[in-house]
Amino acid sequence: MRYLATILYEDHPRETKEFGPHNLVLACVADRTHQTIWQIKRLFDGRPMGGDSKVVKESSRVDIIAPDCHPVVMLLDDDKIRRHLGLASGAASDDVAAAIRANCSEPDKLHIFLLTRNVDDLVQVAARSTDWKGEIKKKPVVRDRILNKAAYNVNAAQRALIQEEVPGLADLVEFLVSLIAQ
Repeated sequence: MRYLATILYEDHPRETKEFGPHNLVLACVADRTHQTIWQIKRLFDGRPMGGDSKVVKESSRVDIIAPDCHPVVMLLDDDKIRRHLGLASGAASDDVAAAIRANCSEPDKLHIFLLTRNVDDLVQVAARSTDWKGEIKKKPVVRDRILNKAAYNVNAAQRALIQEEVPGLADLVEFLVSLIAQ
């Protein structure tokens, strides 16, 4: 199947197919394009990679990940990536992107988005928007429940508020919407 983009996530793979971060991204795209999440799921390949080092390592394989020349997107936590790349803690986002692209097989196909701080902040924001009653733990299954609830059980206006609080998510959604518009 030909995708519009492959999205590489820093999160660890789950035993379930309902990967919360990807579903929330797709729901936000669906809101913006007036489609269903099910229609959007066919357009984007989401891959949890299991850590920032594994995502960055994939930059050398962009030509293999997307042999049909579709974009490869990376969503990384902003809080630790600079240290991993050997950059100063205050390095600009453009410097982070340049460092990742330095080993990239096809840098023009690679698009990098940074979540302000990390996915745990996204989970906190999503939990507030969904009136999550349970404890918020740093366990993948809990993250998925919260993010899937934000993807499937809240309205577009609530997801728009999540994007306002998490600019990296909003930037990624905007980019994916632009791919659909092309």
